Amino acid sequence: METLKRKLQTYIATCHGTVAVAYRDLKQGDEFSINGGLPMPSASTIKLLIMLAFFERVERGDFAWEDTVDVSDALRTAGDGVLQFLNHGQAYTFRDLMTLMLMVSDNEAANYFIHILGKEYINETAAKLRLHDTQLNRNMMESIDDNRRDNWISARDMATLLHMIYQDVLSRDDLTWIRSVMCESVQQDRLLRYLPAHVTSAHKTGDLDGIEHDGGIVFTDEGDYILVVLTRDVTSRSEGKDIIGRISQMVYHSHSHSGKPDTIYITGEAKTTTHNAITKNYGSFFIAFEVAPDDHTIVAVEGTASLKLTKNFISGLFLGRNMIADEQQILDDISARYFGSSEKAIKAAYVDALRRYEKIVGSVKEP
Repeated sequence: METLKRKLQTYIATCHGTVAVAYRDLKQGDEFSINGGLPMPSASTIKLLIMLAFFERVERGDFAWEDTVDVSDALRTAGDGVLQFLNHGQAYTFRDLMTLMLMVSDNEAANYFIHILGKEYINETAAKLRLHDTQLNRNMMESIDDNRRDNWISARDMATLLHMIYQDVLSRDDLTWIRSVMCESVQQDRLLRYLPAHVTSAHKTGDLDGIEHDGGIVFTDEGDYILVVLTRDVTSRSEGKDIIGRISQMVYHSHSHSGKPDTIYITGEAKTTTHNAITKNYGSFFIAFEVAPDDHTIVAVEGTASLKLTKNFISGLFLGRNMIADEQQILDDISARYFGSSEKAIKAAYVDALRRYEKIVGSVKEP
């Protein structure tokens, strides 16, 4: 657990913006967080709180899932969702609206639940659930002049919400239904970005300008776990999604291979310029890789750089990548992002390690 946390911290140190992580092993009960209690603008992840607040009212008998309602034109909302494009004046069930809110992150459906529950009740639910960093202050897509009126959540609070969905806090039928809806979310390009196709997750995403979030219950043959990754001030949506995907990949690999001595240690060597500090200290440049041969994932990396910042940056270029399949992408990233005097040496050391690795893996595969 501590090893995984250190690997994630090393990777996060190379990322733009702010990254928060919460992890819970639902089989062993172990957990950790990185910036876990840091409040972040929630975007659509706040819909998990809205969902649980409405579930409570259903459990009390105030509403029934098959009750029908008409969504008013006054609640038309831009952003994610499909209700805004449909004719109003027709009846939807609460089950329909909840499905739309979770599966396609429908903002209009969310605003309808806020309308009938009230912000005060939803925030009372957050307090009752001991969500210290979570608060609903505005409707979906409502413009705000004061940052304090945004909606907030932390990675740790979101993990708690997901844990409630995993446990028997709801009726068994409701749990089965809500998990299946969340597993069919149309946005599968964050937590599941680099995971095997058979892995599923009951998850909820959120995004705004400079913000990409995803958190979910990840179901695996080795046991289930919860992972939440929140990002803020990322330079682009694709960068935020990739950060979430890389962290998810490292967590999945650590979780699914826990206790198994299934990694390979390998080094690559290259020459640096004579005036380079690395040459003066070490004579040449080395990069050491720990690689999982089953899927070629780089799970740890360290180079003979002089500065801690340089070491962390170099690690971030490789961590979570496929040692073989990502060769060109890794080389391109080094060219695009590294402007120190060791650029050529980093590339050469990686390629040297890669060629050795390919020979080792080839020999392992042979009968």
